[in-house]
Amino acid sequence: MLAACGGGDAPAAPAPAAPAPLAPAEPTEEELEPADWITAAAGVPTTLDYWTTYQGDPTRHQMYEMMSTLVEYDANDYEGAGCSQLATAADMRPGLAESWEYNADRTELIYKLRQGVLSPLGNELTAEDVKWSFDRARTQSSVVRFLIFQNGNFRAEDPFEARDRYTFVVHLDNAGSLDVAL
Repeated sequence: MLAACGGGDAPAAPAPAAPAPLAPAEPTEEELEPADWITAAAGVPTTLDYWTTYQGDPTRHQMYEMMSTLVEYDANDYEGAGCSQLATAADMRPGLAESWEYNADRTELIYKLRQGVLSPLGNELTAEDVKWSFDRARTQSSVVRFLIFQNGNFRAEDPFEARDRYTFVVHLDNAGSLDVAL
């Protein structure tokens, strides 16, 4: 909270003259170092591994605010709709995936990854990275297993495949309405 007082009969001092613009300086060694990451959150999870321990809001903040997803719901589609309209797969927009489609018999959901997505250390995201992440989530989280095998119809054995560097495939027993979102 800020507060200020005014008043008095003294005339206001003239504004100081603006300093002359400076030429950009070369960054110092300290400026080239990675900056500390500071975030305000309702709580702090006890672990950064959200697949092993889900802790409500702190975990949700970590998952949705600090991570990226293949696709996401387009909130702009619901402007003014409030809670009166349910989202569908048609309301998804690209995230790390630039596109997605089913194969002819709808037993594969094929995601094409955006090329050139880099980690803070400069490593490019590949389909192998996405497969590793999904395999790990399936192994570590009973919630993920429930979602993909009970709400979705993902194939039980080896549901995920890195087909090539930028193609990630989800194998399905049969297609369902939640496949893309899951």
